[in-house]
Amino acid sequence: MRNSDEKDISREDQANIEIGHTEFRRGVPGFLVAVFLVTISTVPAVQHFEEVRQHLAGARASGIPQCYDILSRCGEAVRHVIDGDGGAFHRIVAADRMLLKAMNSYESDLEDSSWLTKLCLPVCQQVLVERLGVGNEKTYPGRDGWLFYRQDVEYLTGPGFLEWKWRARRNAAHKEWELPPAPDAVVAIMDFKRQLEKRGIVLVVAPIPPKTVIHSELFASRGGVAEATVQNASLKEFVAQLRAGGVEVFDASDVLLRRKAATGQPQYLATDTHWLPDAMDAVAGELAELVSKSCQPAPGGGGEFNRRSRIVENLGDLAVMLRLSDRQTVFPTERVELQQVVGTGGRWLADQSADILLLGDSFSNIYSLKTMGWGESAGLAEQLSCRLQRPLDRIVRNDEGSFATREALARELSSGRDRLQGKKVVIWEFAARELAFGNWKVIKLQLVREADFQRSRRVTGQ
Repeated sequence: MRNSDEKDISREDQANIEIGHTEFRRGVPGFLVAVFLVTISTVPAVQHFEEVRQHLAGARASGIPQCYDILSRCGEAVRHVIDGDGGAFHRIVAADRMLLKAMNSYESDLEDSSWLTKLCLPVCQQVLVERLGVGNEKTYPGRDGWLFYRQDVEYLTGPGFLEWKWRARRNAAHKEWELPPAPDAVVAIMDFKRQLEKRGIVLVVAPIPPKTVIHSELFASRGGVAEATVQNASLKEFVAQLRAGGVEVFDASDVLLRRKAATGQPQYLATDTHWLPDAMDAVAGELAELVSKSCQPAPGGGGEFNRRSRIVENLGDLAVMLRLSDRQTVFPTERVELQQVVGTGGRWLADQSADILLLGDSFSNIYSLKTMGWGESAGLAEQLSCRLQRPLDRIVRNDEGSFATREALARELSSGRDRLQGKKVVIWEFAARELAFGNWKVIKLQLVREADFQRSRRVTGQ
């Protein structure tokens, strides 16, 4: 018979009691704790050892492991709060942004240099690409061994870049440590055009299409779209607005699509974001015709330019972004024939006294900047110069085509170097995906006389 003092316990209450009381055999808890501590400490311990070893071998400048870099970055933020410009609130907000940016950069640097990442990632990515046809956060595999850049795909398949909902999404998605981007390309381009117009300079805008536009059939799951021309929904309206405002727009996609249809040959590298040399040369030829007919620069002169053929072999940037092993054989290197431009005095060089200025990004640089791995002296500026048989000035930055070259030009002017002196035409080349993802901030071009600039430097002690 059950004792009257005893309370009835439900099965649920009994289960809760048992969950809260776990019994181990002697020594098991200590063993589990030891395994846990060894597991979480092994990765940073090996990373410390590896970075010290790299320093002793001369492969790393600092002997202090990278994980301690955050301490110096925190110190910079604190110093900005104490010694920065503006009021206390402004300094705190600015320091907070500095710290958030530093933390993000710190995490990215740790991830990139991690021995565990270098050990595991190439193997895992190789399996994903070979067996499942899966890329990573930057690169998407297409058909027949072609690779595509994620932003190029999203530029083509996403909403029109002039639509308010796309602009609102970009404002909401910007990084916390950065100011919201200026998404309206039309405003920035029209402002730039007006500033150049005051100095009697004609602006030619040349957006270069992503290879998803020219070779959409190699990304689609079926090849049936080969004859279709797919563009961002806002591109036609964008071009119409610029032309209505008096801006000369060069349609490179039309040139490339016509050439593809006529030759049946690719216009872009299979494993790279950029175009093939002969496709670039075709664009340079028609762009040179537009400049000669519509913009009417002064008669040419300054030397004769010729071309010589060179063969270059390299692996595309998209294949590199996959971070596969150096011994990977999934994506072979590609061989291309360049047409290097030479003048009477030797290799081609930009001429700041020329009356045409090219502002360009990596599409201009790929066959011009040797460090990109695709040769030199054969880029868009060189081909334009050869086609026009006249010298050319250029300001080129690989990334951020929406503002980087304008910013560089503005710095030149504010430093007393008038890169617009004597210019008749400015050609602004940029990747078309910048229309959807770039920061189209308005940048003022203010020329400061060199004497005033030097006086200002003496006053500020710079």
